[in-house]
Amino acid sequence: MKKIVLALIVVITIIFGWFMYEKNNYVTSEAVFVATDSLTNLGFKIGGKIENMTKEAGDEVKKDELLAKLETKTLKANFKEIEYKIKSQIHSIIDISLNKEKLKNELDINQNIAKNNLLEMDNKINSLSYQIKANESKLSKLQFDKDKFYKLYSSKKVSFDKYQTIETEYKYLQNMILSQKENLNALKIQKNNLDKNLALIQNEYKELSILDEKIETLNNQLNSLKEVKKSILIKLDDSNLSAPFDGIIAKKFVNNDMVVKKGSFIYSLVNPKDIYIKVLLSEKKLKGVKIGDKAVIKLDALNDEIEGKVEKIMPVSASTFSLVPRDIASGEFTKLDQRFIVKIKIPYNPKVRIGMSGEVKIYKNP
Repeated sequence: MKKIVLALIVVITIIFGWFMYEKNNYVTSEAVFVATDSLTNLGFKIGGKIENMTKEAGDEVKKDELLAKLETKTLKANFKEIEYKIKSQIHSIIDISLNKEKLKNELDINQNIAKNNLLEMDNKINSLSYQIKANESKLSKLQFDKDKFYKLYSSKKVSFDKYQTIETEYKYLQNMILSQKENLNALKIQKNNLDKNLALIQNEYKELSILDEKIETLNNQLNSLKEVKKSILIKLDDSNLSAPFDGIIAKKFVNNDMVVKKGSFIYSLVNPKDIYIKVLLSEKKLKGVKIGDKAVIKLDALNDEIEGKVEKIMPVSASTFSLVPRDIASGEFTKLDQRFIVKIKIPYNPKVRIGMSGEVKIYKNP
């Protein structure tokens, strides 16, 4: 009897010692899941009909590898139409610019000719005006001489021939002045016509401003067409869906010939090298667990044990962000054992799949 009691005491002591060892040296949890932060849902930036899908669920992909493509017949047709419009617009601008340059050259030449003609006409008018004044001065002197000789002739101090000579010269000069004044009036009329011609030429310069406005309008339209072209190129680029990183297709949401909206999920992509073990650890077991602690994971789907290290311990409990938080305002509540997320980093293992579950043993470092 004593031996049995002694044996029971030894067994109880061993069990208690093992329990204390386990409590002090490591903790366990069965709330273990394989998780990742790289699971990414991929979609097109534009809507359209799917022309080709290149991958299936489970396929490996490389970064920038083409995964799916939208039908682009309409976009390509629009692109060609815009390119032709741009070329036409450029030729129109060139044509109007050449016409403007030609018109400007012609106007400059005609304006210079008109100004030279006006300058020449002003010189003629001024010259003739001075000649008239000189002749009028001379006529005034002849008038005096004519009156003088007339008196002398009347008193028979000079012959009639001498008087007639002066009178003839006077009448000739008088007629010459009248003729010069008529010519001067004619020159002034010509100058007035030349002024009008110059004004017309200068008015035609307004046509250059009109052409400038046309060129500016065409350039604005050209810039708008270029923006449309740029937009189409972006859409053509967005019609290709490529892998943002190396990974594995986790899910395929659609198939060929389906019409999808902008942002609709096409594939779900995961990086198999960015996998970790997510552990929900009771707050009672959290004491003593630190970053860097060794962890041994046993997944239900695998026979092998996997070693890892504690990488993160979340600062809040898993229930903190619950959609229906606990109401403790009244002071009446049931105390629950909270769980905290512990992230364990493991080496890459192609057998490990996201969503697998199992159990973990975390060894506490002293």
